[in-house]
Amino acid sequence: MRRRDDSLALKITDDSQEELQKETTAVKKAGTTVKKIVKKMEPVQDAVTNKLVDVQANGLLPKKEETLSKKDFKRAISDQQLMSIREDLVKHHTQLILDAAVDQSAREELLKIVRKEQRLSMHGKEVAEYVVQEIVGTGFIEKILLDDSVTDIGWNGTFLTVQGSASYQVFSKEDLELSDPEGSVLRIINRFANSEGKAFNPSRPILDGVFNHLRLSAVDKSLSPNGTTTSLRVVRPRLALTEEHFVDFAPKFVLDFFKIAMQTGVCMTIAGETGSGKTELLKLLLSFIPKQTRQLVIEDVQETHIKELLPEHDVFAWVTSPEKSIEDLVKASLRFYPKYINVSETRGAEAYEMIQAALTDHKIVTTIHATDAWSIPRRLVNMCNSKYSINEEAVTEDVLTYFDFGVHIKTVRLVVDEEKNIFKVIRYLSEIVEFSPNGSRSIFKQKFAHGQFYVTTGTLSEAFQERIAEKFLSFDFPEMEEEEIQKSEELSTIIKDVVKRHEN
Repeated sequence: MRRRDDSLALKITDDSQEELQKETTAVKKAGTTVKKIVKKMEPVQDAVTNKLVDVQANGLLPKKEETLSKKDFKRAISDQQLMSIREDLVKHHTQLILDAAVDQSAREELLKIVRKEQRLSMHGKEVAEYVVQEIVGTGFIEKILLDDSVTDIGWNGTFLTVQGSASYQVFSKEDLELSDPEGSVLRIINRFANSEGKAFNPSRPILDGVFNHLRLSAVDKSLSPNGTTTSLRVVRPRLALTEEHFVDFAPKFVLDFFKIAMQTGVCMTIAGETGSGKTELLKLLLSFIPKQTRQLVIEDVQETHIKELLPEHDVFAWVTSPEKSIEDLVKASLRFYPKYINVSETRGAEAYEMIQAALTDHKIVTTIHATDAWSIPRRLVNMCNSKYSINEEAVTEDVLTYFDFGVHIKTVRLVVDEEKNIFKVIRYLSEIVEFSPNGSRSIFKQKFAHGQFYVTTGTLSEAFQERIAEKFLSFDFPEMEEEEIQKSEELSTIIKDVVKRHEN
C-alpha cells in the first residue's frame, strides 16, 4: 500500500475546511443551488484526480481486463441526486474523500458511509461504487483507466475511441450517458491545465499536459467546430511488449537477434505510425543492453519510465524543458560518457546532433515517423535540413554507414464485433533493414495477407557478423521465403473467426 504524503496538494488545512463548511451553510440558507459548493470543491477534485492516476498505476484500485461495454458507463443515479450526495459528503467527510484517492481502505470506508448514510437499499453496493467513483475520481475516464490494457483515449468532439494494447472500441455520448459531453471533456482538460499552471481557452486553444502516467493533448472548440477534441496517452511503468508475448509480434529468432544486436552495440531506428508500439519495442530493446553499459535516455515527456523498469541498469534519464531541447540534451550527453544515447522520439533538428554522436562511436536507439524502414535515412536527412545547411549526399552516406538497422512496425485492425464497435488490433514487425552505403539489405520481412502471416529472411552482412564475433556471439537468420508462420492460439483463433466472417 502506498504511503500518503501529507505534503502533497491533497492536504487541506483546518482553515480551508472551516471556510468550506461556512460556505456550505451559507449556500443552504440562501436557498441557492448546490452548484456553488461543487464549484468550491473543484480544486480539491483536481488534486484527487491527479493522485488517482498514480494510485491506479500502483495497483490500489481493482483492474479490469475484459472488453469495455456500454453497461460500464451506466449512470446509477441522476446528476441531481449525485450532487446532493456530494454536498453532504463534502460537508461531513472532507478528509475521508481526500484519503480515498490514495488509500484503498479509505475508499472502502467511504463506500460503507455512502451506503449507510444515504440509505441505499436497492442495488446499494453498485450505487455506492458509482457515487464514490464520480466524487473521488474522473467519471467515465476513471472507468476506462481501470482497464490496464488501455493505451490511448480520444474524444473527436462527437464520440470516444479507446485503444488498448490489442483492442479498439468506439463509444457514443449516449453510450457514455453524457448529458453535457462538452462540459465533461472540458473538466478533464482543465484539470491537466491547472496542474501545469496553463490556460486552455479560445485565446490559448492548444494544450499539451502531463501528469504522472497520463499525457494529454487538446484543441479548443474555437479551432474545432464540432466541439473540443482531446487525446490521452496512458503510459504505465511496465513492458507491454514482453518476451512471453513476442511471438504475436515476430518469430522468436527475431527476439534472439535483438538481444545479440543490443549486446554487440548498434544504432537502431524504429519507424511506424502513431500508436503502432514503437515506444514499447524501444523499451524492450533497452532492457537487452548489458547492465554495466551506460545508457542515457532523453524524452520530451516521461514516457518510458526507464529507471523504474531497469533499476539495476546504469541509466541516466533526462526530460526536456522549455529552455532545453532534445538537441541541447544530446549535445550535453557526450560529457557523461554513455555508450548508448537513446532518444524516445526524433522529430526535428536533433537528428543532426544524433548523427554526430554516432560518428564518434556512440550508439543511438530512437523512434521516428516514417512510411517504412527504407525511408528512415531520407527522413533523418530531412530533419537535419530543417535547421542546418548540410551536404545531403555526405550526411546520407554517414547515416547509411553508422546507423546499423532500421525497423518498421505495422498495425492491422480486425473487426471482432461491428455492431458493438469492437476491433482487434494486431501490431507486428514488418521489416528489418540493415543499412550500408554499398547497398542496404532486408534481413527480415513479415507480411499479413488474407488472415495469415508470411516471413522472408535475408542474411546479415559480413561486417556485422565480425562485430558479433568480437563479443563471442553468433547469429544467422533461418532461411525462409514467403513461409507461413503460426501465432499464439488466442490470436490465431480471433483471426480464424474474422476470416470466416469475410468468407460468408
